[in-house]
Amino acid sequence: TGTIAKPKSEQSKPKKHLPDGYVMMNDGKKKNKFQRGDYTRCGRNSRQCNAFELEILVHGYMNRLRQLSSRPMPTEIQEMVCLYCWRIGSASRNAIAATHLIASIIDEFMKRPEHRCECMPPDEMQDGVALDLLQYIFIRGGACRDSLLLREINDVDLVVNSHELAQQYLLHLSRYHATAEHQADSVRCFLWQHYLNRFKKSARATHRTPGNHNSKTVDKLVQFESLLVHSNYVLNSKFVCDIIERSDRLKPHEREVSIRYFGHHHHMVLQDGVQHIGILIKRTEFDVVDQLVKHCYGSEQSLENYKMAQGDDAVKAAVRHIDEYYAKEAAEKQKHKKSEAKAKRILFPMYPFPTTFMYYDYTINCVHLDLRNVLLRNERHGQLFDQQQQEVVEFDWSYKIREKTFNYDLVNKYNIIGINHNRQKVLVPPNAKVLSKCSAMFYFWRLLKTAQKFIYEIKRKEWTLDKHHLQQTIGLYHSWFDADFVNGSASQKFISKLLKWDIKGAADYIDRLHVLRLIRFEQYLISKLKKYDKFKLRFEQELKAEIARFSSEKRMMIIKCWKDFGYPLHV
Repeated sequence: TGTIAKPKSEQSKPKKHLPDGYVMMNDGKKKNKFQRGDYTRCGRNSRQCNAFELEILVHGYMNRLRQLSSRPMPTEIQEMVCLYCWRIGSASRNAIAATHLIASIIDEFMKRPEHRCECMPPDEMQDGVALDLLQYIFIRGGACRDSLLLREINDVDLVVNSHELAQQYLLHLSRYHATAEHQADSVRCFLWQHYLNRFKKSARATHRTPGNHNSKTVDKLVQFESLLVHSNYVLNSKFVCDIIERSDRLKPHEREVSIRYFGHHHHMVLQDGVQHIGILIKRTEFDVVDQLVKHCYGSEQSLENYKMAQGDDAVKAAVRHIDEYYAKEAAEKQKHKKSEAKAKRILFPMYPFPTTFMYYDYTINCVHLDLRNVLLRNERHGQLFDQQQQEVVEFDWSYKIREKTFNYDLVNKYNIIGINHNRQKVLVPPNAKVLSKCSAMFYFWRLLKTAQKFIYEIKRKEWTLDKHHLQQTIGLYHSWFDADFVNGSASQKFISKLLKWDIKGAADYIDRLHVLRLIRFEQYLISKLKKYDKFKLRFEQELKAEIARFSSEKRMMIIKCWKDFGYPLHV
């Protein structure tokens, strides 16, 4: 990272304010001049410090300064912080600032005087709010992974912890809004006001008939998850998006935020021109979803894989919970209308499966950070920042993730696994049990996308694929990629996804071809193209339509790459 470390004889003596084991280099012109690469590690094998060591150095220095009493912030620490932030790319800083804005909007919504719960004693509130939503909304996936690997963050995935949030929601309503006096329409608590939507006409569409209780278990799961996602009186991703969309911070200019709903997730886009703490935020994309089992493998595969990962008893208990909810809902509908003086019954769908971030995706993608930790308050900085500044955007998510993981009383084992595998540079699922015939196709797509992001590192042998998992994946190709699949309607969706998913430029096609060869799917695809003419024709038509958006030179390059890899295509 910069200049070559100087000989040990030219090194200056260690400074007291530096972390143990580090010294500052002199350039012979100006003492203690801080430049990129001017720090080296003490010891016999003196060498240039890497990015991780530089990060330790910066935070070690800041922690030492915090311990000093009433000392002004020196010029050195300003230079160090600026240097550390400088190595974070502009795209990452934009995504981090946009996420900080989203967290600030939700935090401001909860702390408004008109939204506070007057039925709850002030000493029982957490930071002045009845329920801290930010603790149950997580950043996960590529944003956390790329921050640990010092890569650019292009978009952010937000996941709502449906299971734990519903438990806290029910606990609050049952404890503080169980009587008719505390259930009036005039009660300011935003949790109770949100629950009152259950008794409005707009909520009738979300109340779906339970259907046949003897139906398949997977159908019950899909139906119940749909009820939970679409309900307008449950704390879900829809509620979070509504808070953001109605925020006063985004109202001065029209169309600063656009939210589109796709099935079970919301795609939110912050447009150019949004201002936040003096930062001009450019276009940033968010995916906001509820953490549901169905999202893991699809409706037909989710339950079997969850059963393999969590056990048959967990699935049976979840099914009983679903049946009990529908029975209570049906019993309440049969009752006569109650008087207004009588208390309303607290009843809403609670997700039956404990939310976990580790039972379906690759471990490096399962590292997560809650939005509460994104908001960094001044008191944590000590004397380093102006106390009059209300908000501070800290761009160092990698330090936040490690601090949350290792320094809190409740150690997060899922983050530990993900962080360790990021350091070991290995692509591996959480455990071998999740890979089966039901999830084989799902893991093929996950492997294809994840391996493509690290294809050059894998070719240089800096990253490795877990051999056992790769062999399992290869051994299950025949279980789903067979004659019935190729000749059926599902093949069209497969071809479209293979040629479009995560493909942004012409070079991505070359990377995809390398990945197909790496995971040994190439020979299976070539054999099917040679054997089935209809499948080959659909493949050629889809490829021709997809590469039409590129220039003629790039189209020829893409076609040549497919042919060079041995694919029998005529486009």
